[in-house]
Order: sequence, then structure tokens, then C-alpha cells
Amino acid sequence: MAANVATSTRGLPSFGSQMSRSVVRHSRLWTVAILALMAFNVFAGLGSARVDDSDEARYGVSSHEMLNGGSWLVPTYAGKCETWNLKPPLGYWIQALSLAAFGQSALALRLPSALSALAVVFVTMELARRWLGRAEALLAGAVLATAFGFLGHHAAR
Repeated sequence: MAANVATSTRGLPSFGSQMSRSVVRHSRLWTVAILALMAFNVFAGLGSARVDDSDEARYGVSSHEMLNGGSWLVPTYAGKCETWNLKPPLGYWIQALSLAAFGQSALALRLPSALSALAVVFVTMELARRWLGRAEALLAGAVLATAFGFLGHHAAR
């Protein structure tokens, strides 16, 4: 038995070391499970909630105006130059393309953020795997996929 493996009082590997080796051995399966958990957390009921946040509604109106004949370089709100948000237009462009592809709905409005959040979890896990190891990557992904601050208001959802 390797010297770095924690053992119980009977000389057998401890439950924790057995568990961590099993998790690392099946890291691809755990990666898929964590990404599935994140997908559920971010997509469940995504289109059913009302658009009642002022930022989300304002971005939606600006994206809608871009799509329907407005300026693609300068975001507008109510037909006038948007001076309240002052954000670069990439987010508006992606939302406008989502609205064009999936129709004028809350789901289409929120889909780019949800997909981006899923990608952030995957990239976080990949970078942690490269820099720290498989177990740390799985932990980082699990924490991020269940963090209310990341999933909540003004974030993934």
C-alpha cells in the first residue's frame, strides 16, 4: 500500500481515500454529471419566469430594436441612443441573434446567458484540471454549478 494513502485503524484504505480515488478514476463520468446538474440548474423553467427585472427588460428591448431595424453598432432604447447601460454591443448582438433564431420570448432572451454559464463551468473545470488536477477540477465545477450567486439574479439565470 502506498505511503500517501490514508488508512483506517485496521490497515485498510479509509473511506475518504477510496472515494477520492473512485471519483478521480471516473472523472469523465463525474464531469458529465456536473455539467448535467448545471444544465438543469440553469435551464429548468428558464422561459417560464416573467421578465420583471429592469436590466433584463432593458437589454431585451435594445436587442429587439437592433433586430427590427435599429442600429447594430449603437444600442437604442425606445428608439433613442441607449445612454443608461453603456455596455459594448456584443451582448446585444448575441441576444438579438437568439431572438431571431428562437422567436420573441423570455427563453430566447435568456438563452445566451444560460449557455454562457454552462460554458463557464466547463472552462473552469478544464482549466482547473490542467493546472491543479482532476479532483480539484471536479470540486471547482461542482461548487460553481451549485453556487446561488452564480446562478441567481444578474448572473446565469
